[in-house]
Amino acid sequence: SRNFVVLASAVYSPERKTRRKKKQQQQKEDDITAVVSSTEKGLRLVFMEELMVRARNRDVAGVSEIIYDMIAAGLSPGPRSFHGLIVSYVLNGDGQGAVSSRTHCFSKLLSLPFDFLLHYVD
Repeated sequence: SRNFVVLASAVYSPERKTRRKKKQQQQKEDDITAVVSSTEKGLRLVFMEELMVRARNRDVAGVSEIIYDMIAAGLSPGPRSFHGLIVSYVLNGDGQGAVSSRTHCFSKLLSLPFDFLLHYVD
């Protein structure tokens, strides 16, 4: 006759804790980020509208002032801001100023397509 030994093993496994608190915290952070992002977009839009009004009015100093105001408000001016600066120079007939603005964009490592400048020179 054969002898069999039966081994039984039990592992205590407590109920898994849900990560509700972590999810709630993440949701709050996402909501705050969305509000900040929305506020920043609105602020950026206000600056850009004023910047382009001044650019169309050939106000180079005014466009520069708006760019500095953006920086003071914690926004980094992007290619469109410098595009407005180039527009104001070109509308004034100052090609050299437009080219130096373009050079400034490169020094800030901003991507500004060359056709922005060509569009207004043609």
